[in-house]
Amino acid sequence: MQLILGAAGAAFGTMVGIGPQMGWAIGSMIGGAMAGPTKVDGQHQQQLADLRVTGGEYGQCIPFVLGTAGIAGQIWWNTDRRATTTETTQRSGKGGGGTESTSSTINYDMDILIGLSDNPINGITRIWDNGALIWTHSLGSTPESRAASDATTKWRRMTVYTGADDQLPDPTYEAAVGVGNAPAYRGRGSVFIEGLNLGGGGALPNLVFEVDAGDGSGGGVYVLDVTISTSTETPFEFRSVALDSGWNGVQPLAMTVTIDAAATQGSSTSAPALSTGGSPVGPTPFPDGTILTLFNNGAIQGHNGRDGVGGAGGNASGGEVGGDPYPWTMGSPGTDGEDATPGENGGVGISIEWPLYTPNGLGSVTGGTPGAGAGGGGGGAGP
Repeated sequence: MQLILGAAGAAFGTMVGIGPQMGWAIGSMIGGAMAGPTKVDGQHQQQLADLRVTGGEYGQCIPFVLGTAGIAGQIWWNTDRRATTTETTQRSGKGGGGTESTSSTINYDMDILIGLSDNPINGITRIWDNGALIWTHSLGSTPESRAASDATTKWRRMTVYTGADDQLPDPTYEAAVGVGNAPAYRGRGSVFIEGLNLGGGGALPNLVFEVDAGDGSGGGVYVLDVTISTSTETPFEFRSVALDSGWNGVQPLAMTVTIDAAATQGSSTSAPALSTGGSPVGPTPFPDGTILTLFNNGAIQGHNGRDGVGGAGGNASGGEVGGDPYPWTMGSPGTDGEDATPGENGGVGISIEWPLYTPNGLGSVTGGTPGAGAGGGGGGAGP
């Protein structure tokens, strides 16, 4: 269109005396304004031909860890690389013309199970990616550093498996290989990373894990991450849950609890819906160095008190018939009705007995509503 109108403009310019050059320029300008944008195929990243990742070699020694050690780990299972393509369109120029340039980039991720030790561990305290610290729950780390670590985009989920006697296989791993085909790796420390970000190059990063296995005397920090993903009325206490997970009550505890957006942590009893436990002045305080963290993206709701129960009515007493002569004796009064049971008080939403770090605030926390009272029973009637 631009060339046609440019040629027509040159001819017209010759006819009217303004010259072919001026006519060509005017015609080309009109043609450019009428034409749509010119599309340019920009740079497109080529996807890797082989998405497979080589796992760990057979015959490698599995370390037995005491104390704290930096472990690169071994790949015990992994998925192939997954490619995600993102297209970007940029436009330059004004008016109806201009240029549209479209380019694409590819990012890779994978799921991976990494073996760490041939013995149970307390947890992982730090992680390095090619020498750069990307995650820390070490004893000396600040709450801000821990919050930034938990918000990392290096993966979607990381779960540390300590090798407990009742440990179950990772659910993503088990879903991929089939129920009954996924070892639980009890007695061995491992870590499962879901959605490990490999970047545009697709290369597996050099991850080093600081593994804390203790020395059998309660040394080291115990790291525990808990996610409440569905609504529940079972009261949650940090200390009790940590003990149930294998914490020995002596090590410093680094525990993070996350309540998902669609979940409500409630209580079916008068106990607080969520509590820390471990009061410093109580009989079972947390050890020095313990750091508790709460991400409340959902809600915490105390127990709603039950309504009172009405009292039972009194019994009527019959009269006695007198003899001759009159009068008859009158009936005695009926017994009083019973008192009503009062309504229960509402329960506490949250009880903080040990310092609790809340990076996004306490969120939605409400106490339970009290139950309604009821009336007493009526008195009994005479005859």
